[in-house]
Amino acid sequence: MQQILSNLPVKTLMKFKCVSKSWESLTHDPSFIKLHQSKSHLQLLAMTYSLNSISVYTPSEEFKGGKPILIVKIPWSQVSIFKLINGLFCFVDVVYNMSRFYNLGTRQTTPWIYTPVPTVTGLLSSKLSSYGFGFDRLTGKYKLLCMWDISKGGAGYGKVFGKVDHVCQVLTMGEDEWRTIKEVPPMRPVGGNVYANGSIYMRNRDDNFFKYPESEVIIAFDLGTEKFRVIPIPDFVINSYMTSEETPFRRAEYLLEVDDHIAIIDRLTDYTAKLWICNDDCLRRTDVKWVEETIVGLPLKWSRSQCIFFQGVKGRKEIIFRALTAKDSVIVYLYDRMRKSFREIVIFDLSPTNNSFNYGMFNTCDTLLPVEQKEKIED
Repeated sequence: MQQILSNLPVKTLMKFKCVSKSWESLTHDPSFIKLHQSKSHLQLLAMTYSLNSISVYTPSEEFKGGKPILIVKIPWSQVSIFKLINGLFCFVDVVYNMSRFYNLGTRQTTPWIYTPVPTVTGLLSSKLSSYGFGFDRLTGKYKLLCMWDISKGGAGYGKVFGKVDHVCQVLTMGEDEWRTIKEVPPMRPVGGNVYANGSIYMRNRDDNFFKYPESEVIIAFDLGTEKFRVIPIPDFVINSYMTSEETPFRRAEYLLEVDDHIAIIDRLTDYTAKLWICNDDCLRRTDVKWVEETIVGLPLKWSRSQCIFFQGVKGRKEIIFRALTAKDSVIVYLYDRMRKSFREIVIFDLSPTNNSFNYGMFNTCDTLLPVEQKEKIED
C-alpha cells in the first residue's frame, strides 16, 4: 500500500488523509516521507508577482509549456523568495525583518519569525541585511542565514564608508529563535546568494559601493559547521572588466548552481557565454578547480541594455535562460548541456494582455516534509 501511495502527488495524499487514520498517519511517517520524495518528479514552476499576492503556476506538462494550472495564490507581497529546496520555500520580508518557511505541496507554513536587528549607535551609522537559504545534508535541517552589514562613520555618496562590521545570525526551521554565530565573513559579501552542495555562496564587494574590489572571491557558508570560507576566483575566470568605448562593463557577474556545484556564467559576446563550474566541496575539502563550457547561439541577446536570468535545473543537465519581464506569455529557453542545444518553452495565458509583469522560474518536486504548521494557504 505504501509503495502505491508513494507514487501520488502531495495534493492527492493530503485529500486521502480523510480515508482512514492509518492513511493520515502516513503523511507524518518519516520513512514514508523519504520514500515519497525519492519518487517525486521534477516540475517547472512559474511565479508572478503583484502588489497583493504571489501566484504560482505549473505548465500542464512538465518542462513542455502549454497553459498553466493554478497551484496556489500566496497572500503575501513585497517579500524576497529564495530558490525552492526539496519543495520548501523561504520567504523574507526585508522591510519588517520577518521570515517564514512554506511547503508548496502541503500548503503548510510557519508563522512569521522576527529577525533581531543589531543595535547600532551614531547618526551616520547604517544597517543592511542579506539572507541565504540552504539545507544541511548531514543533519537534514533547513537553515536561514542573515548577515548584517553595518557601516559606521562618514558614509557619503560614492565615497568609501567608514568602519564596516558584520553580524551573522542563523535560524533553523522548526526553531523560533535566531542564533548569533561568532565567525563573520572575512570579506564584505554582496547579494545574490546561491545554495549548492550544503553551502550558501555569495560574491564579495568593496567598501565603496560604486567600486569593484581588487580581489574578487566567492564567500561560502558551510551549513553543517556554520563557518565561512573563501574561494578565490582566478584571473582566467573572472576577466573582471571588458573595456568598451563608453564605460567598463563587468563580466562573470552571475552565480548559479549547476550539477549541485557553484558556477559563474561569463558574457563573451551578445550571443555567446562561457560557463565556469567550480568543484568546491565542503565535505571533501579538495583543491578548488574550475571547468569551462562555452555556450554559443544564445536565444536571447545579452547586452548592457538586455539582462538575462540564468538558472541551473536541479537533477538535469540543463540551464534555464529567460528575460526578466514578459507580456502575454512566458517564454523560457532550456539549454541542454550534453547536446548543446536550446529548446523553447512557452507558457500561455499567464498574464493580463499587453501588461508586462515580473515573474520567476523554479524547478522542484513534491514533498510531505513537515514545517511547524500555524496556518494553511488554500488554492
